[in-house]
Amino acid sequence: MKKDFTNPFQATRSFAAYWLLLIFKVLSNQSKNFSLFHNGTNRLIQRGLVFKLLSYNYSIFLLKLWANLFFSKTHGGRGLFLLFFLVAQWAILSGHVQAQTCTTKEFIYLNDPFKGTVMKFEVGSSIALTEVIGANGGPHWYPGTGTSELSSPHGLATDLNGKLYIGENGDKGLLRRFNCDGVIEPVSSTTITTQQAQTQNIFSIGNIIYHNSTGGPTAYNSCTGEKIGKMCLIGSSNYNEWGLSYNPVTELVYISDRSNGMVWVFTKGQLEAGVAGNPGACINPLIQVPGTSVSETFGIVGDNSGNFYVVQRNGNIYKYNSAGTLINQVNIAAHNSFLIGITWSSNTNRLYVSNYNNNTAEDCISVIDAASLTYLGTGVPNPPNGSGTASKAIAILKESCPVNLPTAFSRNVCGAIGTKFYLNQEAFSGCNGIVCGSSWVPTSMTGMTFDACDNSITITGQGCGVFTLNTASVSSSGCPAQSSTFTICNTFPPNITITTQTTCTPNGTYTLTGKVTVDGGAPSTGTLTINVKGGGSQTLSAPFANVINFSIPNITSYGGERNVYINFSDTNCSKVQSYTEPNECPTCTLPLATNITLSKSAPTCTDITPLNNGKITLITADNTDKCGISTLNAATYDGPLYASATTYAANKDVKTSIPNTGGKYILRLFNGADACYKDTTIIVEAVTCIGCTPPTAVTAGSNSPVNEGSAISLTSTSTGGTSYSWTGPNGFTSTTQNPTIASATATMAGTYTVTVLSSSTCTATATTVVLVTPTTVVCTQPTVTPTVTQATCNGGTANSDAKIVFVATNADRYSIDLGGTSSATYVTAKSLTGGSGSLLNIANPSVTAQYTIRVFNGNDTCFKDVIVTINPQNCTVPCPFPNCGTVTVTKN
Repeated sequence: MKKDFTNPFQATRSFAAYWLLLIFKVLSNQSKNFSLFHNGTNRLIQRGLVFKLLSYNYSIFLLKLWANLFFSKTHGGRGLFLLFFLVAQWAILSGHVQAQTCTTKEFIYLNDPFKGTVMKFEVGSSIALTEVIGANGGPHWYPGTGTSELSSPHGLATDLNGKLYIGENGDKGLLRRFNCDGVIEPVSSTTITTQQAQTQNIFSIGNIIYHNSTGGPTAYNSCTGEKIGKMCLIGSSNYNEWGLSYNPVTELVYISDRSNGMVWVFTKGQLEAGVAGNPGACINPLIQVPGTSVSETFGIVGDNSGNFYVVQRNGNIYKYNSAGTLINQVNIAAHNSFLIGITWSSNTNRLYVSNYNNNTAEDCISVIDAASLTYLGTGVPNPPNGSGTASKAIAILKESCPVNLPTAFSRNVCGAIGTKFYLNQEAFSGCNGIVCGSSWVPTSMTGMTFDACDNSITITGQGCGVFTLNTASVSSSGCPAQSSTFTICNTFPPNITITTQTTCTPNGTYTLTGKVTVDGGAPSTGTLTINVKGGGSQTLSAPFANVINFSIPNITSYGGERNVYINFSDTNCSKVQSYTEPNECPTCTLPLATNITLSKSAPTCTDITPLNNGKITLITADNTDKCGISTLNAATYDGPLYASATTYAANKDVKTSIPNTGGKYILRLFNGADACYKDTTIIVEAVTCIGCTPPTAVTAGSNSPVNEGSAISLTSTSTGGTSYSWTGPNGFTSTTQNPTIASATATMAGTYTVTVLSSSTCTATATTVVLVTPTTVVCTQPTVTPTVTQATCNGGTANSDAKIVFVATNADRYSIDLGGTSSATYVTAKSLTGGSGSLLNIANPSVTAQYTIRVFNGNDTCFKDVIVTINPQNCTVPCPFPNCGTVTVTKN
């Protein structure tokens, strides 16, 4: 693979590899050691191969350290060891920031509408396809051992997060969401419900899902499930646009009509415009497949060269070029008597055609060479899913598995405010397929917001976001679960202003000068390259100003439109802008910028009415015989050429009646010819006509700090104020100039704002902060005198009538709790009436029990605890009289 040194990820990896080779070269040629090392270092640094995360200064530090360690006589073998250690460290760092790589496999998904089954086959070099099983177990990908939730599955689409979408039937209904292992997600509020008839085939572009609805495809947002719109096809039979596919390489959409054989081929742009118009401009068919009257037309697919293939149920396969010219056709009815679905593999350049019957003498999937339309053999034999089955819609999908996902890696993007980036696309930009089952959790973000619905970021400024990335294991493709930390950093795209010719030279060339203005600030590291194709370039190095001037001399003029390109090496930000070069560069003497004197008169107002009476006056200019001025805010000079320009005179008004909105003008000073001129950009500032005079010297004050319970006094003054309006904490409002709030509480502390209105309806505001000092509460300690009575006996049984009573002073609430501590608060305690409290009917304890009496005086902090004990009562059964006494028995 050719190395792209403008790609910072490749650059870093290549840089490490280069240094490894360089070290071995040095080892083999000691006589050239230091000079070779030093020169190689400079060349690499000049090429800008050090990635942003390994900054320029850090790169220099490493290189110098390596050189010192390696060539120092005092370090010897230790230096050599450390050198290779640092090389290893460099390689690790390089891997840390390089673009993520993947292994990618192709899989064919085949729908069985009779048994609600979806089968998944891996595409390889052999003709026969290998079926893979999902997480549900065998015999097939879905539903495996479970029960299908699809009454008649149709179609296949994906989103950027690696989710799959399959229609639950071939008409109106739900598009169910799966992971790559065939696990179906529950129906939710974001599940797409198709509102148009037909859903035999579906595809996706980004996170937009399209299905072949009646009269033209309909689009839905895969994230929210909302319908976006529908486009219009001319010549549609209104219920039979069965074939539908999209090629992401050519960005072409293919649709075929089952009944009349019409085929529509149009671009992604036409699709999106048509859907946005809901419908927009209707699309005419490109061709009509022959023989449709005797055999229905079904599936259609396009390859990466723009060719497309259409199948008919009688076994015909037609191949057309991008212009709609028939290239070849073949009939494979002997192997497949009911052709219905067709898909194309970019890996094998083969067509895979499904058969809508289960005849064991025929194929379930037939394999065709796309170049020659030669039948190659059986991809999948019939029947793949037992008797009473038939295959239908067929689709192919590339699924990617990240290779050794590093613990952390990063990506630089370049987006203006409002630009949206999808994390899966940016993290796995080097992968040629979807990465299944990824999840993203932000840990920090600056200059962006995160949408968890579609795992995207929207740019709000310059900055970086750090995300925790987890990819689920996919048993059907052999992809393990992996985790990483991904950093994405954004820099605003540059806004370029270009001034074309400033000086023509005698050899017929010109110098292009201009400036690069970077919204939000230029990068702090790296280089800026300005290039005019066929006309030279200029490279500038950081640090940059926010407005960067450049100059490219000796450009040969061809009198047409030419592009200037700019690129910041460390941010992946680039832009191209066109300008019109001069028709010719004659030898002439141009006006000198230092000898041009201008004056501007700003527009004025009458009260709120703009007078639009600004003007620009050219006071003096040398080497000038005519002048012209552009229209307001023209990107380039569009005023009169030399023949129609105004004759120069000192103190001449070159532009009058300039509107109060202001703007930019380009003044062109000529000297004898169209191509001999000097352009000067003049900015007229906008003037706002204010229709009222706001009050001035507005103040707000208070008697802060105030004690809790005291009054708060607010004051306000102004010059020109006619009414006052106050707002503040605790919902306070007042229209009094100097209001008073009685009995201050802690909730009344905070900022109070007064809005003052002038007689001409303008306002001004001021604020004051009020502090409320809480009143100190003095605690008078309660006293407690307890009395404990044990349980009484009823024969040998103790009654539950033990009790605790107490008398307290300086107390208003109490609690009695089992145990040696109390968790009671003032709010949860009982009210104390008459200075006494009690806990009655206490069960006789089996062992001595402790109780805590807590009495409060007014609040939580003023209380007294007393611990009392209740001993167990031992009850004995008495002997009933007269049967009590001692009996002595004597035996003779």
